Amino acid sequence: MEIQRADPGARRRAALILVVAAAAGAILLVLLDHWHPHAARWLDKGPAARSRAAAVLAALVVLLVSPLLVFGVYLCWLGRRIVRAGRFPLPSTRVYRDTAVLSGRAAEARGRLIQSLGVVLAALALAAAGLFWRFAPRLLGLAAS
Repeated sequence: MEIQRADPGARRRAALILVVAAAAGAILLVLLDHWHPHAARWLDKGPAARSRAAAVLAALVVLLVSPLLVFGVYLCWLGRRIVRAGRFPLPSTRVYRDTAVLSGRAAEARGRLIQSLGVVLAALALAAAGLFWRFAPRLLGLAAS
């Protein structure tokens, strides 16, 4: 059985990415807590309040759905590369621990599984966007009760 050796720097890079992402998330939460009252007043102010609320809702939908859609597309691309190479993990992949290499049918099955997951994630992202679009009038109070 072939083993792909761990890249010594991969674990450090992964840990650094997690720490930076956690710090960025914490900063964003503090900023959101600080600016929330100002944003709420801005959204409720004046005759253009509904159009501003609709724009904010659309921006939130894009911010929530696009990472899932992008990740789904990435997984489809990655799965296709694995199927074509007939090897998992790909030779160019940096792994953070020694990993057993799958080849042949096992690698193709893994690649197809990754592609399927990508399709499901992309479909869920599009479905979520569709649901937001469908229920946006109710969320904004525009629907007749």
